[in-house]
Amino acid sequence: MERTPLLELRRVGRRVNSEFSLREISLAVYPGEIHAILGRNAAGKSALFSAIMGAVPLQAGQILWEGKPVSFSSPTQAVQAGLMLVGQNMGMFPALSVSSNLYFGMEPKVWKLPIMDTGRMRRQTRELLGSMGLQLNPNTPLGELSPARQQLVGIARAVVSNARMVLLDEPTSRLDAGEKQEFYRALEGLRRQGRGFLIITHDLEEARRLADRITVLERGRVRYSGPAQGLDLAGLRQLAYGQEADAPYRRPRFSPGPELLKLEGFGGSGFAGVDLTLCAGELVGLVGGSDGSTLGLIRALGGLSSSQGLVRIDGQPLKLDSPLAALEAGIQIATSQEDEQVLQQAAQLLQSGSGAGMAARARLGAKTFSQDLGRSLRAFVLNPPQEEYTTGGNRRRELMERALERFGRIYLLCDPSAGLDLPGRRGLYQLVGQRLEEGGAVLWATSDLEEAAGLCDRVVVLRQGQLTQVLSGEQLTPQNLRQALAD
Repeated sequence: MERTPLLELRRVGRRVNSEFSLREISLAVYPGEIHAILGRNAAGKSALFSAIMGAVPLQAGQILWEGKPVSFSSPTQAVQAGLMLVGQNMGMFPALSVSSNLYFGMEPKVWKLPIMDTGRMRRQTRELLGSMGLQLNPNTPLGELSPARQQLVGIARAVVSNARMVLLDEPTSRLDAGEKQEFYRALEGLRRQGRGFLIITHDLEEARRLADRITVLERGRVRYSGPAQGLDLAGLRQLAYGQEADAPYRRPRFSPGPELLKLEGFGGSGFAGVDLTLCAGELVGLVGGSDGSTLGLIRALGGLSSSQGLVRIDGQPLKLDSPLAALEAGIQIATSQEDEQVLQQAAQLLQSGSGAGMAARARLGAKTFSQDLGRSLRAFVLNPPQEEYTTGGNRRRELMERALERFGRIYLLCDPSAGLDLPGRRGLYQLVGQRLEEGGAVLWATSDLEEAAGLCDRVVVLRQGQLTQVLSGEQLTPQNLRQALAD
């Protein structure tokens, strides 16, 4: 007997704007199946999700849910039917426990009394997360979890809401290698329960690993739709990006010049005892596990968090007590929009000539604290930052390009290519090459091990906050990086 798809699109069409339309898109997602949506930035992937969830009406074609035609007039109707979209930035409460977030608005009651059954919530939370391969204390505040685990709680909430199908938009673009593995295990657990997943991703290796079927969009149309089995990475690059897929990590290489940065026993939030050098003309990769140590190291080097240990620039000791100190030393950093606001204020203070004073540094320190607090408050009132979710990788690319276009000698970039298609990455690589040719140095923190091995001159591995290996030359392969993170 032929299986019935959970979701089926038949020649779906929708005019997005005067220059772009979705046209005749057909695909199907079956129970227990993961279906990946690939394509360049602005190929129509997120617009397709909006149409499926009823955020915008269809103008052509038909959507079938469990074999029956449907016409969702709002995302609420789609959720009630059993679909849910889980974005990178979800409206959850970092100060509340995992179980409270999981059941928020759906709390089980004691009999018919208006009293929450907290014991039942905790018990069911353990059972559900256990089925996803997660061992978490239901009483742990959500804000204490890693970004990957917070996202998994969001997916678990979709399960609590009885969603039979979950739409995921770039779910791993900001996760490190260890967090990705945890995410993959959770999806495998849920698909065995018969749930379906439709995933937008630019990570082609991820698509090959996870997906049963793959659909590639190009300019609002389906270029390819079929089984993932049998597609190698080169073939998938060709399908998604055409001739531009050849030599994806091509860039000019330079002989290392003078030593620009030297760390000895450098430590901070989530990492300790790091010894590291950066030389002119050198692109050094930084990969880590699921503990956030790579981001912690980047922020500490940018003066955005406290640190200890010896830092030398051009052989001279430097005290990184604020972003002002980092900027004055020629260090440019790109991590997030919130950090960018602090850095812009620091740059304005330097330009006005008031950056060196203690009062200015104190004001900037207060600004950094207020940004951290603001992130928590926005999430708490269900108004999370939307930039990566609403614009895909384009906002991230702009953030990285602004940092690289500022005057500096040392550039610290955190997940610079997250959410970017291959052409977008190529443009970023070209800009990095220009800075290296001018005698700058780049520290490139990434969760993409294929990129780290193919792009960087050498790669530093942080595991459990400690520098464990430095790989270069013939040792620098994705397989060796995976092994280094697993050891």
